[in-house]
Amino acid sequence: MIIKKIVHSYFELLIIKNINITKPFNSTMIKSIINRILYFKQKYLTDKQFVFILSIVTGLIAGLLAVSMKNLVHYLQYLIFNYDFQKLTLSVTPIIGIIITIILAKRVFKVKTGHGIPKVLYAISRKNGALGRKSLLSSGLLSVITVGFGGSAGLEGPSASAGATIGSLTGRSFQLEFKQLIILIGCGSSAAIAAIFNTPIAAILFSLEILMLDLTISSIIPLLISSITGLAVSYFFLGRAAIYSLPGLLDYNMNQIPIFIILGIIAGLNAAIFSKIYLSTERIFKNFGSIYKRIIIGGIILFGLFYFFPATWGEGYEIINRCIANDSGFINDTFIFTDYYREIQLIVLLFLTFIIKTLVTNITFGIGGVGGIFAPSLFLGAVTGLMASRILILLGFTEIHTAVIVLVAMSGFMTGILHAPLTGIFLVVEITNGHGLIVPLIITSIIAYLISKKIIKHSVYNFELAERNLLFTHDKNRSILAKIDLRAIIEKDFQTLLPDDTILMLIEKIKKTKRNVFPVVDSENFLIGIITLEDAKKYIFKPKHFKI
Repeated sequence: MIIKKIVHSYFELLIIKNINITKPFNSTMIKSIINRILYFKQKYLTDKQFVFILSIVTGLIAGLLAVSMKNLVHYLQYLIFNYDFQKLTLSVTPIIGIIITIILAKRVFKVKTGHGIPKVLYAISRKNGALGRKSLLSSGLLSVITVGFGGSAGLEGPSASAGATIGSLTGRSFQLEFKQLIILIGCGSSAAIAAIFNTPIAAILFSLEILMLDLTISSIIPLLISSITGLAVSYFFLGRAAIYSLPGLLDYNMNQIPIFIILGIIAGLNAAIFSKIYLSTERIFKNFGSIYKRIIIGGIILFGLFYFFPATWGEGYEIINRCIANDSGFINDTFIFTDYYREIQLIVLLFLTFIIKTLVTNITFGIGGVGGIFAPSLFLGAVTGLMASRILILLGFTEIHTAVIVLVAMSGFMTGILHAPLTGIFLVVEITNGHGLIVPLIITSIIAYLISKKIIKHSVYNFELAERNLLFTHDKNRSILAKIDLRAIIEKDFQTLLPDDTILMLIEKIKKTKRNVFPVVDSENFLIGIITLEDAKKYIFKPKHFKI
């Protein structure tokens, strides 16, 4: 009997009355389809089951979008490298990409450039989770152009923002309540991150730590479903290979724990310095006022930095792999001189690479480029780790495995920037299949988080909102209060009195209202007192108080 009902409902859903399927879709037809689905949901599904189904849909669309963005970036970079792999070309293309990004943002999408995650946090805090279609297109296309042309940024933040927008649009289309809508926003974000990095657990933790979703079964299961769906899409189109390859089995011993503690301190300090430079650079470029000044000044600086330091070009995944493999050969292509002779020189050059990558990343964002902070933070963490490894070897710690130091530094640096320790830990674990390093990853990441948090209270994602007192996602009480519309709950239909009004006037007011409170106001309508019906009873039945 149940099967018969479901089959019957299925055909009810398919046969949409009063619609000619030979005609192209329009808004009326879409609304009709949505209404049919809602009818099916109301008849056969609970709210939880419906959210589970929508989490699959959201995960599928967000995963496809993230994979498409990734492939478009690879295709653009393939065209650039295939055309002319010269320092001059690599120095110019990022600036061209940023200019195209700015033009599209200003003229076509009419949006401000920048990180997508703050927009998501603001939508959750102040707009009841409402993200528009314009945000979806701008986050996706603008970041592809910036990163594809070699800008020092990643696709992770914009893809997460685009995925969150898909979740918002899906949830609002099917009239979900606020709590379910926020879960779907997290589902879209998780699916996009899982598809970009092949990291389903880190993707879920990103939504929990950055978007501050509630850690409950009702939120975890949809996040798991959408994250796995996004991962499956990535596997289907891109395969299952790890982004970073490890040089054999990695190991460490407990005697090296002090090294990981020191590494956590270094990563935390460097992450705080990066965040401060990022915020300072953003203010400096905003003070330029004119967009042309920003492009000219920033473009000239970027051209010089990319020309003499081409290793800082683009996302930097290849350089990260070389750091993990203890291959510092990229230094030879980075500087105006082509060789180094002593270990101490190499350490200095690695430090310079760290500084230059910090500058080109922040200038890319400062001018108007669109991208994520994940890839640059992993790059900077990898260079920090390689530099630390070389210093340790120079000091006689020959048993240290360079790949271990690099991976742990990557996790610590990312944690320090994002203020998200679990995301930093599990992202590195999953992208490298380095599950045996969980203890040093935890030690370094927690220390890096504590130090970075002490120096700079808010991460690069939420600093601007916190500065404007608009960040409520990280404070549940403020978030609840912020969603209360005071204009809707303030009562205004009172009968007011003037100080010189008589008891007869008060009686007339009582006749006109069902309220038992009567504000007393002055000539300028400022409140000076209150009379209750209980107070008035003492006088309204005694004629001697009446003034004619």
